[in-house]
Amino acid sequence: MHYLVLILTLFLSQLTQAAELTKDFYKKYNKSSHLNEQEVKSLTNTKVIFIPGILAETFQEDPRSILNLSLITKEYFGTQLNHLKSRYKLDAIRLKTSSKTIEKTKNNILNSVKLAKKQNKKVIFVAHSLGGLALTEVLIKEEDVDHIQGVLYLQTPFWGSPIARVYDNNTYYIKILLKPLLPFFNTSQEIITYLRPDSRLDFMEKNHKKIIELNSKIPIISIATSANGSFSLFRPAINIMEYGCLSVFRQRCITNTIYDGEKDQSDGMVPVTNGLYPNSNYLVLSGVDHGETVVSLGPKNINRKKMIETFLHLLLKGNK
Repeated sequence: MHYLVLILTLFLSQLTQAAELTKDFYKKYNKSSHLNEQEVKSLTNTKVIFIPGILAETFQEDPRSILNLSLITKEYFGTQLNHLKSRYKLDAIRLKTSSKTIEKTKNNILNSVKLAKKQNKKVIFVAHSLGGLALTEVLIKEEDVDHIQGVLYLQTPFWGSPIARVYDNNTYYIKILLKPLLPFFNTSQEIITYLRPDSRLDFMEKNHKKIIELNSKIPIISIATSANGSFSLFRPAINIMEYGCLSVFRQRCITNTIYDGEKDQSDGMVPVTNGLYPNSNYLVLSGVDHGETVVSLGPKNINRKKMIETFLHLLLKGNK
């Protein structure tokens, strides 16, 4: 109950202390998402750094992962990365991350920041899911963030992913069945525990002051998505978070309840409220699941080229 009350308090604070940019996003996205000349000019001395989330090694060419799905999914963040480089000639890179230990990702983020400083460049981070959690840990410890032009948090589970708790505790013994497969995806129990709501709640409470201060120093936009009621490869996970079970018929569970926690709109991995950075401006994309924002897999309810252009437009607009 304590967890649910805290999450509801967070959501209400978003409504009163932050701006919802959903309408602004769709207005720009549907009309003309292209960056204008002035916006491109403001990014000429900026390094756009994409930080992938969990399973990134599996969804792109990476020798660390035994299982390679890159032929199906293309490259994680590849569409956005290549679009910014080819159309706008921007300095954009995709960071090498780890789905096995958060420390490797944090070290790579730190090294990218040091390099940008050495090059006298500002930085915009576009972080997805687990990558956003690692980024937050790094940024709240940075004393000098003047070189950070902004952060776009895409489906980052600040308050945890209930699916991680389902993995550890459910009636179908999923942990026993899936644990042997974790090495094939280059992930670990450490990461799953790190993503649990209780772990994230503990982190957010301990670092509350620093987290709020960071949002006052640099522009931050939280992007949450909901695929409830839409075609999605994440349908079983969405059902778990919406109803507590795997299969639903006429709004009722037809499998055993395997999750009795908080129910919410979800992208299949992160409930909407869990993906909102405290007091940050935010937007919620409808009909979009956790995977289709970053890889070419499953439904195509979002154009990733237009998506990244619109995100950057909103971030730069907030910088003025």
